[in-house]
Amino acid sequence: MKKDSRIRPDTEKEWMEAIIRKDKEAFNLLSRQYRQTVFRIALRMTGNAEDAEDITQDVFVKIWLEAGKFDARFSLSTWIYRITNNLCIDRLRRAKWMKAFSFLGFPGSSRTQASRQADFHPGQGNERQSESPEEQWIAGESWRVFEKISQGLSPKQKSVFLLKEIEGLSTEETAFITGLNPDQIKSNLYWARQSIRKRFEQYYEGRSNGP
Repeated sequence: MKKDSRIRPDTEKEWMEAIIRKDKEAFNLLSRQYRQTVFRIALRMTGNAEDAEDITQDVFVKIWLEAGKFDARFSLSTWIYRITNNLCIDRLRRAKWMKAFSFLGFPGSSRTQASRQADFHPGQGNERQSESPEEQWIAGESWRVFEKISQGLSPKQKSVFLLKEIEGLSTEETAFITGLNPDQIKSNLYWARQSIRKRFEQYYEGRSNGP
């Protein structure tokens, strides 16, 4: 197949068929096109750059191994969002349990340097790019505020809020990605907005009052 510089909506099925055939060039193009998007979502969901990088790696491993599960009823980006969301939810739930039982001395979930060096690389297109805009933003005021005001959200609320409010996805796309029905999406979005608004007001009220 002819290799274009980007995967277009009208060629997504063709590209995924190539990846099913283990075409590394097709996979590398997909990785280059979607890696920053995946990392951005994972970073916003987990609030941790190292976890986001691990999840990004896992997403592309899953795409390579399970390309045959691509659902052509939805766009490729929506399918990738779904994989990313599910892995983020798993990571957040695991972190919650690890924190709850940390007093028992269980090892943490962080990966070792050796394991990172053994990362999955079917081709050369999925290396981490250095100093992404998201990583630059993480040190700024906006990131710290978002981290504080989103701490009280459940994984589902955080997922729905990010997909609907920040990524601008439709309810149908959000339902496919999260597995929630429209009523559940509406409910989770409502409570996420309420929680964020309340925490936002408390945060800035505290800052205005000063020490």
